[in-house]
Amino acid sequence: MKKEEKKDGLIKARCTQKQKEDIERLAAEAGESVSSFILKMAFRKEGESLVDLKKHTAVLEAILVEVKKSGVNINQIAKRLNSVDNAFLTPADREMLEQYFKQTIELRKLVSAELRNSFAKR
Repeated sequence: MKKEEKKDGLIKARCTQKQKEDIERLAAEAGESVSSFILKMAFRKEGESLVDLKKHTAVLEAILVEVKKSGVNINQIAKRLNSVDNAFLTPADREMLEQYFKQTIELRKLVSAELRNSFAKR
């Protein structure tokens, strides 16, 4: 087992409070200490990712499946409402259903784009 070299050097860097918070958040998301995160960022190879793309891709794929299911459900509701005497459906109900459908489509596009980007980074 390789003995780790003693870390006795210290680097101080000035940044804005927002930058500090962003670095702390990114380090936490990567599961690293701030020190470890900054060192990995400084010495990483070109194209190397700090996050586990497989993990994030799996999560995005699961989200996409759920979004697709929601879209199917909304389509089934809309079809049933349009095929039945919809005297019980108010204009506000129609508007709400249409908004849900549009939001589902937008969410599906965002997740799909994120999946494409994660594969492009590989």
